[in-house]
Amino acid sequence: MATVVARRYAPAAEVPVHIPAGARCVAANFTLSAGGKIFGKVVSRKSGAPLAGARVELEGRLGTDSSPVPLSASATTDALGEFTLSGLAPGLRSIHVGADGYHSRILAGLAMSADGNIGPVTVELNPTAPGEAPQIEYVGIGAVLVGSGDGLLVSRVFPGGGAAEVGLSEGDSILAIDEVAVTQLGFESAIQRIRGPEGTTVGVRVWRHDGSTVAELTVPRRPLRS
Repeated sequence: MATVVARRYAPAAEVPVHIPAGARCVAANFTLSAGGKIFGKVVSRKSGAPLAGARVELEGRLGTDSSPVPLSASATTDALGEFTLSGLAPGLRSIHVGADGYHSRILAGLAMSADGNIGPVTVELNPTAPGEAPQIEYVGIGAVLVGSGDGLLVSRVFPGGGAAEVGLSEGDSILAIDEVAVTQLGFESAIQRIRGPEGTTVGVRVWRHDGSTVAELTVPRRPLRS
């Protein structure tokens, strides 16, 4: 998979690129747009007070900090706790929000349209207790997934999550999400499809780690902390 980025534009959609053996170059077409915005406020869930200096980042980095072109949007909240992320590509998006003295939170299922805006979004963070280490709060199926071959490899399953409930186990590979192949979605889009609102479910096609069976599973999404 390949993409293209440029300053003041949203990253282009990922395009599958096949380079034949011995080939020195291949042609691929990409479309860049101004992208959309996500804006809102970060507050304390306990007091409702705005949190200045909170860090808000588009979840899912496409490159490294050393890249000459920024490949992920980020912002810091102002004195009113407000933020804006711009130059976002269309599709399902997640943001990761954190602040000193609070558990961070991943807010998923934000459907960005081309040149559209989402907001205002209010993100509530839970304060940490004295001596408590901050953790990440999110809604998901309760599994760590990594790209591998034609699917998403399950590298870890958390007790109490939806993945454990339906019998997903380490070594299984998710081949399709809601009947759309992972190879068609690309890694970032596949992860975003698996995430979603609390109380909903997602359908996955799974190749079992024993290499002999394929299963169609409906996995519940639940609030988690890790």
